[in-house]
Amino acid sequence: MTNTSTAAKLAGTVQLITPSQVFTEGIPGGYSDTQALFTRLTPIFVSEPGLSLLLVPGVVGLALLGSRRMRSQERDSRMGSRDAASESKGFAR
Repeated sequence: MTNTSTAAKLAGTVQLITPSQVFTEGIPGGYSDTQALFTRLTPIFVSEPGLSLLLVPGVVGLALLGSRRMRSQERDSRMGSRDAASESKGFAR
């Protein structure tokens, strides 16, 4: 089965590899052993749909706020250069 969803895929896997030891004791015949090996853990995580519903409007809001702030700074810098030019010509606002 393949996933043909067009929704954003906010999921993934993380592979954790760690050294570990396996102790075997109490085997009939008095046999016990210690084995060293590597253990691989691969948890798969899937984000909640609510995360997208909160994250997307937040990013859009920050982008709008940033563009509004940039336009305001541009307008202020243009007004500042006009004020400086009018003061040099002897006009007062």
